[in-house]
Amino acid sequence: MFLALTFFQLALEPVIESLDSPIHATSIRSQPSTLYIAERNGRILRLKGEKLEKILDISDQVSTQSERGLLAIAFPPKAKNANTLFAHYSNKKGTTHLSKFEIGDQSLKETVLFTQKQPWANHNGGQICFGPDGALYLGLGDGGAANDPQDNGQNRETFLGGILRFELSQKEIEPELWHWGLRNPWRFSFDRNTGDLWIGDVGQNKWEEIDFAKASEKHLNFGWRWREGRHDFNIPDDVFDGWRETLREPAFEYEQGGNPRSCSVTGGFIYRGKELSPKFRGHYFFGDWASGKVWSGKPSLMKGATVLIDVQEHPQLNRGFGLASFAEGATGEIYLINMPEGAIFRIKTDS
Repeated sequence: MFLALTFFQLALEPVIESLDSPIHATSIRSQPSTLYIAERNGRILRLKGEKLEKILDISDQVSTQSERGLLAIAFPPKAKNANTLFAHYSNKKGTTHLSKFEIGDQSLKETVLFTQKQPWANHNGGQICFGPDGALYLGLGDGGAANDPQDNGQNRETFLGGILRFELSQKEIEPELWHWGLRNPWRFSFDRNTGDLWIGDVGQNKWEEIDFAKASEKHLNFGWRWREGRHDFNIPDDVFDGWRETLREPAFEYEQGGNPRSCSVTGGFIYRGKELSPKFRGHYFFGDWASGKVWSGKPSLMKGATVLIDVQEHPQLNRGFGLASFAEGATGEIYLINMPEGAIFRIKTDS
């Protein structure tokens, strides 16, 4: 359930425009005035103040067919510079790659840590980020097409439809299927204060959902394709008794529709900055790719489950179609990325 409008007005401050399909951005904690930006075509840029410079270009390796591309980047938790970064991208054959790049003054080394063949060109997931445990996490969609024809979301023998954990300190880096039952986790994040995980999972025909896992939880099943949001979707005839009790219900769902139509959730962040009203601290910001709508909600414990309450729309933050991602700056402020507009904005208090 949505409340119509917020009583605390927010606004967008332009940070940069004229980018080429920006799809993701992140920060290094020790660089409070710097954003690192991924463009879908394969360029990675550093924005420090008003100075924009390219630090890496892998466009000759990247496919942008359908939902493919350079989808996300991440830096090690204790990074002091951008000499080492991780990237999630689709190669020219459409295979998902997780790679580590080591960038020197006159050298570049790529180490491929993981690959995943994709049955179709959509539902590649997209996010990578480091968790509170220092491990690297990657999200994958269910393989694509529609309705999860291979039922990958409920198949623990595949990584498709799951969130994977990589312990990079090990000699042999092998992914662990950390959570599953996801259709297309388009952006997830860890709360920088609590370590809790928030996931935006794109729906099929009717329901978009926000999922939640405590920092201490692993191996959760979020339900797809047996469930879409909090609703039955495609349940096999031979499903085992008590299957419903094994699933984690969404913390929030919203129905597709409206004008413009909302039909593709973009997960965001728990706000931990200091520039917005204290009323927003600890609230989760998220949006919709198709309509551009932006909401915030307050996490609350109800009947033993974490849910979002007091969910409010912020019309003044809507830039229309193409809300590719939110980003969290080094100090906890939240940014919004509109891909077709080629622009990044910072969320601020409306003065």
